[in-house]
Amino acid sequence: MTYDPYRPPGQGYPWQPPAPRTSGGGLVAIGVVALLLLLAELGILGYDISQQGVEYLPVALGFTYDHAAFRAPVGFFGYDAALSVALLALVIGAFSRRSWVRPGAVVLLAVNGYAAAAMTINQLGTSYGRDAFARSPAFLLLNVAHLLSVAAAVIVAVVVAATRPTGPSGAPAAAAAPNPYAPYPAYGAYDRPASPPLPAQASQPSQPFQPFQSPQPARPPQPSQPPVPPVPPVGPPSV
Repeated sequence: MTYDPYRPPGQGYPWQPPAPRTSGGGLVAIGVVALLLLLAELGILGYDISQQGVEYLPVALGFTYDHAAFRAPVGFFGYDAALSVALLALVIGAFSRRSWVRPGAVVLLAVNGYAAAAMTINQLGTSYGRDAFARSPAFLLLNVAHLLSVAAAVIVAVVVAATRPTGPSGAPAAAAAPNPYAPYPAYGAYDRPASPPLPAQASQPSQPFQPFQSPQPARPPQPSQPPVPPVPPVGPPSV
């Protein structure tokens, strides 16, 4: 067991782990719509194979059109093969909560919905196309698959717009970047008691500037009066 001097015993680090990144709502709904559209594409492929056999697979992959017999208003071709792969990736990403699913779904389904709407308008614009639109239940289901592509593009665009995170002013809310590295406390701050605050000192008046003077040597004291000589004794000298 090691001791971290920057962390008090029994307590955690001073920072919190960063919040998980969110990718927005509506991903499950986008995944369900993409899955339904993928099943519709596979249903068209299954119908073409049931009518023309396994030899239709090169036509479905877009490699050749030699063995194609267009006996239905809607068929599965190279574009549909690429669309199916993209839809499969979109379904996996949606249920895996990937952030690229929302813009990718809008672009992909918008392009596919435009193509499906254009084909449906062209079909209904001729008398033969209107007669073949619902000539049999199979033809009707194939055309409904095209209408499903248009509806899927509209639904995904509405879901993405409705689940877009917005701020108070309607602008996209910017995610605040957390600071995972808070400053460490001072070394040993938990090992010594805090010193009491120093008392406030009274302000001293400013002193004028005085130049530096070298010290003078001390002189001996001078006597105030000269010494008095001794007085000789008065009278005859003693023998």
